[in-house]
Amino acid sequence: MTGRDDHITVAIRVGHALDGIGVLHTIGGSIAASVAGEPRSTIDVDFVVALTHSHVSALIHALGDAFYVAEDSLHRAIDTLGAANLIHHATNIKVDLFIAGGTPLDEQQLARRQRVEIRPDQVIYIHPPEDTRDILSPTQVSPARPGFSATTLRFDVEWPVAR
Repeated sequence: MTGRDDHITVAIRVGHALDGIGVLHTIGGSIAASVAGEPRSTIDVDFVVALTHSHVSALIHALGDAFYVAEDSLHRAIDTLGAANLIHHATNIKVDLFIAGGTPLDEQQLARRQRVEIRPDQVIYIHPPEDTRDILSPTQVSPARPGFSATTLRFDVEWPVAR
């Protein structure tokens, strides 16, 4: 069984590898929501990455033996603007790498990512809160969910860095 600290540690490690090879990235999902003040449990770590074929070998090398990485899966994800997985051996935590470029939201999230210092000299980049938190209103109808409407919560104040 793994805890939230394990997920953060894995996120920091993958983020550090991506930074080291010059790949723009941001974390979404439960980790970003939790940092934004809406704790959610998680079973994986979700990254949006601007990964290209020229980065694949360097990423595999940077992650080392700590992760299971299928090189062909990374190349296929890049070709299809899809997703690939990494598995951290020690914790069995799955890391989803969603290749940027599949939607306009990908580019927006990468451009607006926010730096969060977790520990001294250890940072992650996360989706901004307005891309992470949704509120459902039972008074409006949504085609995706009859009887409900998803409205993105916006923050108009400076967002503090977590310490």
